[in-house]
Parts: sequence; structure tokens; C-alpha cells
Amino acid sequence: TAFNPAAAGKASVINVTGAYNMTLTGFEHNPRTMYAAGDMPFYLLGAYHGVGLKFVNDAIGLFSHKTFALQYAYKQKLLGGTLNIGVQVGFLSENFNGSELDVETSNDPAFSTSEVTGSAFDLGAGLYYQHRNWYVGASVMHALGPTVEMGERNELSVSQTYYFTAGCNIRLRNPFLTIQPSLMA
Repeated sequence: TAFNPAAAGKASVINVTGAYNMTLTGFEHNPRTMYAAGDMPFYLLGAYHGVGLKFVNDAIGLFSHKTFALQYAYKQKLLGGTLNIGVQVGFLSENFNGSELDVETSNDPAFSTSEVTGSAFDLGAGLYYQHRNWYVGASVMHALGPTVEMGERNELSVSQTYYFTAGCNIRLRNPFLTIQPSLMA
């Protein structure tokens, strides 16, 4: 669900994921990323569905990016497998702490000398097909290419991101071992 909302509810369990990453530890303003998500399937009105929730907090340098998103996937049986059609509705929040900025010319109008924030609506969509031991998916995140206005003079454009995933489970004679090759582009 990190990069394809159609994967929400793909397994018949409640799935909770969390990760925290720190890079260049010990350096001032080092990159830090926190990711938390959960999804689950449910049955309603004669059909299977999936729902999910995602939160990302990404800080690098004087920038901070936050994403909060709700995900929904409709599941349909197709050719012996399941096709999921998903959508993600989200909220982007961008922050730049210009009060800690160290520039050569202190009165340069291109750089804010105070903390500026902005937010924008975000949308994503995807397809995910799962058949016994293999799967394939495609999605677009930031589909609207939102522009976040930060303060009076600054803006940040967020480009669309396209993902393609595929993978399979190869079962070996030993029932406790499987090989799970995958591809993400």
C-alpha cells in the first residue's frame, strides 16, 4: 500500500506496517523518514473490498514532508484470480524552516527567513491482480501533480510517480521454504 492503493486488503488479514529510517546519523539536519500503514479486507453488499490508512513523515535538511492518506480497493474475481481497483485520497503538508537557513546574502527574496508551511489535496490510483502464486500491479501516486503554496512567494510542485510491480512465490519440496522473486520499477 506504500505505492499502490489497490493492494489494500489484498490478504485476508489485518496488515500493519511501520518503518523508521535515519541516514547520515550525527550530521546536522540528517534525513529521517517514518512510515506507518494499515489495511484490511471486508465484505459488504455482496462484494469484497479493502481499506487502508497511511502516514509518512519525511524530513531532510530544512524541509519536512508529511502525507496522510485513506485508501480504498474494490475486489473483483477475474480469470481465476482477483483484480483490485484502488484509489487513494490524501493530504500533503510541506514545511520549510527558513529561520535556520544560512545564506551568503541575508536579504535574498528567493529564500524565506522564517518558517513557511503549505498543504494540498493529493490523489493516487492503482490496479493489482493476484493469481494463486503470482501478482502484478501498476499505480500512479500524486496523480494531480499538486503544487503546494508555501507562504506568499514560494511553492513546491510534486510530480506524478508511476509504479509497476510483479512477483511470484516458488514453492520448493521443503514446505518451510519458498523463493519469492519480485520486481518494482
